[in-house]
Amino acid sequence: MSLSSSVAPSVPVIDLTHLFPLHLTQSGSGGHIDHCHGPVLPMAITRRTVLVGRPNGTSTVRFSTDGGLPDFEFEISPKILEPTHAKATPFWSNYIIGVFAQFPRNIQGLDVVVHSDIPMGGGLSSSAALEVATYTLLEALTGDTSRTAVDKALQCMKAENDWANVPCGCMDQTCSTMGQAGTLLLVDCLTMGITRIPLYHGVCFLVADSGHKHKLEGSEFKNRKDQAADVKAIVRKTFPDVQSHQDITPEMLEAVRKDMPDTTYRIGVHVLTEIKRVHRFAEIMVEIETECSAADSDTHTSDTIEAKLRQAGQLMFEAHNSSANNYCVSTPELNELIEIARKVPGVYGSRLTGGGFGGCTVNMVDKNCVGALEKAIREQYSGNATVFTTEAGEGAKVEQFPSKSR
Repeated sequence: MSLSSSVAPSVPVIDLTHLFPLHLTQSGSGGHIDHCHGPVLPMAITRRTVLVGRPNGTSTVRFSTDGGLPDFEFEISPKILEPTHAKATPFWSNYIIGVFAQFPRNIQGLDVVVHSDIPMGGGLSSSAALEVATYTLLEALTGDTSRTAVDKALQCMKAENDWANVPCGCMDQTCSTMGQAGTLLLVDCLTMGITRIPLYHGVCFLVADSGHKHKLEGSEFKNRKDQAADVKAIVRKTFPDVQSHQDITPEMLEAVRKDMPDTTYRIGVHVLTEIKRVHRFAEIMVEIETECSAADSDTHTSDTIEAKLRQAGQLMFEAHNSSANNYCVSTPELNELIEIARKVPGVYGSRLTGGGFGGCTVNMVDKNCVGALEKAIREQYSGNATVFTTEAGEGAKVEQFPSKSR
């Protein structure tokens, strides 16, 4: 089934600008902090996963792509909608089946074509983009939009947890659902409180794909999540009032350091410092917005903004160092890309994005200096990196094809 043959009048198209963790804590900020119920600061990027679908009058769901992934189909039944723990084949069908299972009403058979320009295995949340796009398509075809945006994101997260067996947090799905152009999304993953943070218009983000694909299912990713949970459990034995990682202070962690392995302690250090970095990065962006709004002197404003951008960028470098040395999720390829970026004028900060173990780095760069960074990566990186630039984009939406005259 080709993409063109699926396009018909009034067929909804889901245009999902995929999540881009601007990890600082983990993503932009927030690395590996969402599953610790900490704050994260992602943004949607200007790349898309597009689904074109229509009912087919049967009980069979058929998914195909315009390249890159094997097609699949399944019969809608109570058994197929039970958690599969990544048992369905091809593997990417688990994400889809999980979303169908989480949707609040019965679904009839569909024919769906998927197109995406989001690199798979790059730490850019291609799976969350697919999940949220699928859920949004089902909303459009059934007319059922009863779930709130937050509930929708959490249901898509559950699909990935229980059907694809990936123990991710809620950050990617939340941003894919609620991303907004020109803003970062500060998400408190404990309360699911959402604050939109303005992004300075003079910077953009260059994403560098290391060429080393990551794989979170069945990897060390789950071990890191378990070790982070161990940190809280050990702290609570001495400080029983602690309810989440956000309640843990550096003094508490030091007090129980003797009770945990050094690897667990360093994971605790990463979580606590990443939480702090996320909040500070958001504060700096708000300070820059305030400076722009109240500017009297162009020179003074320019110097002040430049200094604040460097502060924010330093947080990104610190986040990467902690991800590499404390959380231990970086790779030699990612570290090499970071060091190349660090030496390029106009690059404010750089860090790995996504779950680590391969994938991409994200670089906050002056818009006038993008070419210099691209050139440095092309000439100095020992691997074969691909790069693209992005600004903060929109989350999932529905587009209707205009009716055609016959």
